Amino acid sequence: TPQRQVEQMTLCDELAERELQADDNENLDDALKTLAQQVVFRHLDIFPPFEDFDRLKIGYVTQTQFRRVVKQLGLAAYIAPSWWTLLLHRFKMNVGGREDFNYLAFCHTLQSLAD
Repeated sequence: TPQRQVEQMTLCDELAERELQADDNENLDDALKTLAQQVVFRHLDIFPPFEDFDRLKIGYVTQTQFRRVVKQLGLAAYIAPSWWTLLLHRFKMNVGGREDFNYLAFCHTLQSLAD
């Protein structure tokens, strides 16, 4: 029998501490709300396409994979060109010396906005 108590994974506080300019924060909020509305309206299950790329199940995909999944879900048309950079900045994580995209935090954020 295991001797350690299992703790639920929590999203990294580093995401919450990322600072953006006031205008960028508003644009990021707009982007996330727009995407959340589309997820609800279209009844999208957004986790599986990301999980397909995340073979190690660590919650991260490359930035290219993030763009591919967003296009696959049909959400790319709702993202203004300037929003891509904000989304990538907000959810980037340094993994093994490269900047990957934290899709778990992204999906949880969209779900919380959709509720």
